[in-house]
Amino acid sequence: MAAAHGDSSRQSQLSRQIKELEVSLDCQLMDRSSSPSKLNREGETLAAMVRRFLTDFDRVAGGLSQQKIPLRIAASESLVLWYLMPTLAKLCLSEGRSIQFLNMRSQDSSRALSEGRVDLAVSHSLNPSQGIEVRELAGYGLRLVGIEGGRVKKWGDLKRQALATLSGNGKMRKAVDQLIEDHPDGPFIALECTSHIQLLVACETMGAIAVVPEIALVQERAKKLPACKVAELGGEQYSVSCGWNEERANKDDDLKR
Repeated sequence: MAAAHGDSSRQSQLSRQIKELEVSLDCQLMDRSSSPSKLNREGETLAAMVRRFLTDFDRVAGGLSQQKIPLRIAASESLVLWYLMPTLAKLCLSEGRSIQFLNMRSQDSSRALSEGRVDLAVSHSLNPSQGIEVRELAGYGLRLVGIEGGRVKKWGDLKRQALATLSGNGKMRKAVDQLIEDHPDGPFIALECTSHIQLLVACETMGAIAVVPEIALVQERAKKLPACKVAELGGEQYSVSCGWNEERANKDDDLKR
């Protein structure tokens, strides 16, 4: 339906083409028992193969026409700003080569990498798979931003402070929620944000406090904010990994670099 763009005749044509493809391959590609229909395991496998083929074809066609295909990197917005841009600024890409960042969650970036839709994935949770190499880049803990003093603070001592926190139910948010539950007289949630950048801005402009990853402190605005460790969060550790296709890297100097 999405591919047909609301055109009912085109939708029928596409449905017929999918059915003809299934007959040609002598296997079912769609799970039509669900609503809406979706690809089954065989369909997902074929779709991934086709995506990889189209990506490789674009690279070959670009090479024949002397055009440089953008280097596509999947990562969250925070990792792009805090880690990738400063790191890539030190590397010299080939003349005319551009970088394209795709803002993706960890699970989505892993799938995009395995399907060949991106060249590189930087994420908190990447697992090696067939043809995919993974290497840990960095480990980090958490810091409390917006509280004066460099000493370690105890959460229970932060009486009724306005707290900015991430929305959702990620690992970091769960850790903060547990602290709030354990210390009802401590900080209270005054603002929910969708990114770590918003947390830093909330501390900078609204006088709030926030728990952020240590790697966020490389930001210029973060360097102006007081930060300290929280005793109860000392055991919270995170890591960032990089994943790539080894075969593709051997054919692409920029990707290898």
